[in-house]
Amino acid sequence: MLVCIVAIFYGCNDNPSEVTPNENNNTEVPTSEPEQEVFLFLVKFTDDKYREQIIAENIYNPVRMRGATPPVVEELIVGTNPWATKLPNGYWIADWKWGNSFIYPSTNVLLPDKWESMTHWTQTWPMPEEIVPFHDYIVEVGSVRRRSIDTLLSINKDVKSGTEEYFFLYGIPVVYGRGYMNKEDIKDFEKDSYFTYVHQQDSLHEIYVQRLMDITTNGDFQKVYKNIFE
Repeated sequence: MLVCIVAIFYGCNDNPSEVTPNENNNTEVPTSEPEQEVFLFLVKFTDDKYREQIIAENIYNPVRMRGATPPVVEELIVGTNPWATKLPNGYWIADWKWGNSFIYPSTNVLLPDKWESMTHWTQTWPMPEEIVPFHDYIVEVGSVRRRSIDTLLSINKDVKSGTEEYFFLYGIPVVYGRGYMNKEDIKDFEKDSYFTYVHQQDSLHEIYVQRLMDITTNGDFQKVYKNIFE
């Protein structure tokens, strides 16, 4: 049984979409995004070389990352590449700890610097002399809900909305929105639960990445995938 150690959660949709039969009497998984439900964040690049390069915000000068604080404390993500896992169909899955809002077509700018060179969330870079149009380096940005994956695979069918286990599996990770920049910012009484929860979500992320990998291999990717910016 899954046990949640962190007691405070973001709200989740109390009435997630139900699956409905299609005209061929097969089960289709809803791909609409219920508010406050966690999902895998996917990107397909025009060329995989672009996954190496930092994608930042061009509304600032100098350029910087989107958001005043990182989704988790910066020590857990800086110096790493958000895109570590590639699906057989060419989509890359972002590490959940990078969040799902740092890609935004109208304000993104592709930098020549590599992700691994990033040292701080608040780091800044000069505006590139040549701005690469968004769709010259990214084909599509999409998402796959954990709930949709489990529904398609008939897993966790007894997990009900509003329960602790539901929030643990499908709710937005509690560390989102904390506003912590560094490890030393975390209050002492929260540190154990904070990093325990991060570890648990790391494990869940790996589980759902593998499930999506299997779904993609079996040809069912489009049953769970949603194009975010279509």
